[in-house]
Amino acid sequence: MELKKYVTVLDNVIAPIQLSSLLKWCNKIDNEFYDAGVVKDSQNTEDFINKEIRNTNTLPLHTISKSLTNVHWNNYLCSRLNASINEYVKKNDFVDISLKEGLTSLGLLKYEKGGFYKFHVDHCGAIPRTLSLILFLNNDYKGGQLCFKDPGNLTTNEFCVEPKPGRLIIWPSNFLYPHAVKPVEEGVRYTVVGWAL
Repeated sequence: MELKKYVTVLDNVIAPIQLSSLLKWCNKIDNEFYDAGVVKDSQNTEDFINKEIRNTNTLPLHTISKSLTNVHWNNYLCSRLNASINEYVKKNDFVDISLKEGLTSLGLLKYEKGGFYKFHVDHCGAIPRTLSLILFLNNDYKGGQLCFKDPGNLTTNEFCVEPKPGRLIIWPSNFLYPHAVKPVEEGVRYTVVGWAL
């Protein structure tokens, strides 16, 4: 079975004018981002900071102050990503994808120069994620590629997805899909991440 076919790329999930506004908003709330952690183990959802595994900043959308602008962006992004999840499930109707809760968490990630995340999977016992999503907000940076291990290709053993503003990547969160973010060499990489259970 070719695992790569379950990594779905959807372009133009958000129109350029909304992306521009969203990036302006990200810059406005820049001081609210904080160091992103990693899950301690499969039984403990408490994150801990380890810059040798993950060097990025995060901002879960539910923690942002509840101004009307923040509520607007959270609701808008949830709407667009839930529609994309439905598209993914329809496209892969030959796979039993049973989502109990749908989109459960949504956040912003900011990778500055030197920022990265080593290979990992998003599903664990304490957080049983089914689908993972990454929405690229910009591509005016160097490095920072989203790469997946490819067990079907022993030559390179990984494949990367080219960033493009408005491009959404959806894939299964399980152990078959380890993924990483390569170090950002120049600029700042902004993405929205989400998970469905």
